[in-house]
Amino acid sequence: MKHGNYAPSVKAQYEVYPYPPRDPEQEKTRLYVPVLDALDVLNHYGFAGRRDFSSGFNALVAGCGTGDSAIALAEQLRGTAATVTCLDLSETSLNIARRRAAIRGLDNITWVQESLLELPRLGMGRFDYINCSGVLHHLESPPEGLQALKEVLADDGVLGLMLYAAYGRAGVYQMQALMRFINQGAENTDEKIANTLKVIDTLPERHAFRQSMDIYAQEIQAGPSGIYDLLLHSHDRAYTIPELYAFLDEGGMQLVRLFGELSYRPETHIRDPGLLEKVQRLPLRSRQAVGELLHGKLCQHTVYAAKTPKQPPELSDIHGVVPALAFIYDQAAYEGFYRLCEDARQRIVFRMPGGGNLSIAIPKTAHVALIMKYVDGRRTLGEIFAQVRRECGEAPPSDSRLLAEFRPLFDAMHASHALLLRHRSVPPMPTRDEMQRRVSARYGGAG
Repeated sequence: MKHGNYAPSVKAQYEVYPYPPRDPEQEKTRLYVPVLDALDVLNHYGFAGRRDFSSGFNALVAGCGTGDSAIALAEQLRGTAATVTCLDLSETSLNIARRRAAIRGLDNITWVQESLLELPRLGMGRFDYINCSGVLHHLESPPEGLQALKEVLADDGVLGLMLYAAYGRAGVYQMQALMRFINQGAENTDEKIANTLKVIDTLPERHAFRQSMDIYAQEIQAGPSGIYDLLLHSHDRAYTIPELYAFLDEGGMQLVRLFGELSYRPETHIRDPGLLEKVQRLPLRSRQAVGELLHGKLCQHTVYAAKTPKQPPELSDIHGVVPALAFIYDQAAYEGFYRLCEDARQRIVFRMPGGGNLSIAIPKTAHVALIMKYVDGRRTLGEIFAQVRRECGEAPPSDSRLLAEFRPLFDAMHASHALLLRHRSVPPMPTRDEMQRRVSARYGGAG
């Protein structure tokens, strides 16, 4: 087995400290789905909401680690003719992923222990979706890794990437440099980790890493695997927004979606109207770069990329598109969002899950709550508007007026991927809770 342009120390690290640390037994009670691998999100951005994943769909997880993305995709594709290929260098990591799949009763994963750099020579064909999250930045030549992925990506396929972000990891790189000094002569990895914990305990409050502990505390608490991956890694690099775009441009790829978009919007951070107006005149890439610099603590960039431009579904196609909550929500959540709109007075405030204090507020217009009342993940927008008109009595609003009212509501909920669009020809998928209940029932639990 070849190591490609991975440093040998990187492979050795993940054999001893597989990442992320996962207990396969937790599969009996929990299904974790990274946003990149939520098929309704992928469908919206990558396939204009028109992809039926039940047949002829091939997915690859390139650098699957302990299996989060492989398990998420395989569970969503359970019982279909779709395939998931899980590739990683580390035998230890693959064994954990295999145990997770076995507990869930998943038999739709092909396991390959190999470097992603060998993909063009493995003869596995083309993939409609490739996940490569947290991998390329550990290569000696990330562009070589991107080229290998591009070669096995279908022409209309989608690549999901997560790369480290430079500014939010400044404290991490200070710590990595510090530990290289302190761990000179350390006899083994246990001693290096012990030294690292001692240093963390002695850091002054002003230290950049101490100031970022709200972001990284979970990694430290995860134990040796998390500590080593974060602070003792032998090879990683990070990207600013301009560097991310340059990386994709030079690799012949186009950015389709930058996740966590609110953090990259200057208007999220700038309150002065004159200053904001000046910044808003900048090109999109520059505005996103400003947002990253203003935020200051973004530690990763998560994106969809493709060989050719992609367009999401058209909201104006009211008779073709179905607005639906992301599958991480259960059916009862529709009522909850309706009540949020109904109970609001002048403004409806949507708070971003996992977004700290980030929120979006929209004006409450005459019919916005009534529109949300009929959003159920099954009706087209045109059918929803027809229901609204039936309740309005005399002088019912036109489709164009209702669409103008719905658009800000959709944009606000869509910013955190709560509300998505799919074409009416594509059946709804089970919710995450429904998927997990099937697995938990095998072990006598309710999920």
